[in-house]
Amino acid sequence: MPRRLRRAVRERVRGPLRSLTRHEVAEAVRRSPALVAKVLPIDPEADPLVVASANETVETGPDGLALPPPELFELDDYVASGERHFDTLTDILTRAGYGPERWGDVLDFGCGSARLTRHFVGHAREHEVWGVDINAASIAWCEGHLSPPLRFAPCSTYPHLPFADDSFGLVIAGSVFTHISELSTTWLLELRRITRPGGHLYLTVQDQACIEALDDDDLMPPGHWMAAMADRHRSLLDRLGRDVSYVSIDRSNKDAMVFHDRAYLLETWGRVLEVVDVVDRAYNVQTAVVLRKPDP
Repeated sequence: MPRRLRRAVRERVRGPLRSLTRHEVAEAVRRSPALVAKVLPIDPEADPLVVASANETVETGPDGLALPPPELFELDDYVASGERHFDTLTDILTRAGYGPERWGDVLDFGCGSARLTRHFVGHAREHEVWGVDINAASIAWCEGHLSPPLRFAPCSTYPHLPFADDSFGLVIAGSVFTHISELSTTWLLELRRITRPGGHLYLTVQDQACIEALDDDDLMPPGHWMAAMADRHRSLLDRLGRDVSYVSIDRSNKDAMVFHDRAYLLETWGRVLEVVDVVDRAYNVQTAVVLRKPDP
């Protein structure tokens, strides 16, 4: 084991390495903020790893596509929320003059178990629609049950994707930059690389408008874990836009909650991409930022 990795594991588990299970080592690596290029393996304890073929009987949704097992759901209302978010992004992009007829090939960055990707199945009849995610179990299920016509590939937290320059006309990332701390700008540049000139990106973030929504009892039930989290860190979140650019809560977790100052974010992102639109509460309480890759 490399020295840097051994040190990171020791700092996480505070114990001798020889007593650790493979699962404990994997968990220590996953939660170390000092390490990048991490992936969530299908089963850290399995050796050999055996991935079953997709010939079992599974439940299907209203769209006729297979539904993942509940443990792979990103949200409890898996089907309804995916459809709602697809309709919202379609409306927002159409208002921006970039309707489905202009999308071409599509990438869902951080697709999970295809909660949103599955709603591009009609678009996939004439174009490539890809989903990538660090959760290898979700990707394995998607490859087995939704491909074709959709396409999937695992990735890591390292800012690199296995696609050529200018590959996609539309790149979406729903609730992904909400979990990326230090490497968010690097990931934005990687997404710009694989977007064709004139192509659009639809990315959701947590900013001051999101924080205000968390305080609205009509939008967020009292006692909801996100509202409670915002309350616990109120003194930090209130500094956004004053002397703080962004706050990453529980940053050693893959689900770190990142809140950006909107002005800082748009200024930073606007240096490399054209900001087309900003829409509050487009993705539940998250803000959608629509960007365009300039022509050469």
